[in-house]
Amino acid sequence: AVEAAKDKLEAKTKEVREKNCEARKQALGNKIKNTSEAAQRHYDKITGFNQKIDAFVTNKSLTVENYDALKTTVADKAAQAEAAVNALTQFEQQVDCANIDEATAAVLEYKELLSDARNALKEYRTATKDLLVAVKTAVEASDTTNTTEGVN
Repeated sequence: AVEAAKDKLEAKTKEVREKNCEARKQALGNKIKNTSEAAQRHYDKITGFNQKIDAFVTNKSLTVENYDALKTTVADKAAQAEAAVNALTQFEQQVDCANIDEATAAVLEYKELLSDARNALKEYRTATKDLLVAVKTAVEASDTTNTTEGVN
């Protein structure tokens, strides 16, 4: 009798978990799609900033201290961010609510990919910001030089 009650409770628990999974399946699918698109937009925006910085430095013929090292860091972080964003956008795991353990593993994998993408994008953004600060410093230094030359 105890074994039968235990089996009945286990079956009911599984049924409840499957119902909860089905209820959340659509929302999870939307979340995966939206976060993937947002990560891609964020990556594209940072890449656009980098292109504008490069064009500015080239057009103004600026000499920026540590420019090559900063550009190398940006390129490395860009590659890492691109790989992380691609992994996230290519995650198309359909949540199978019939197999709760598999569904749970899929959600955990998605969360891991999302975390990796966020961290990589933050590092890419920071590297871009460091480059921008160096360029701004170089512009201010060249403006000071030009202004002092004009006074004499």
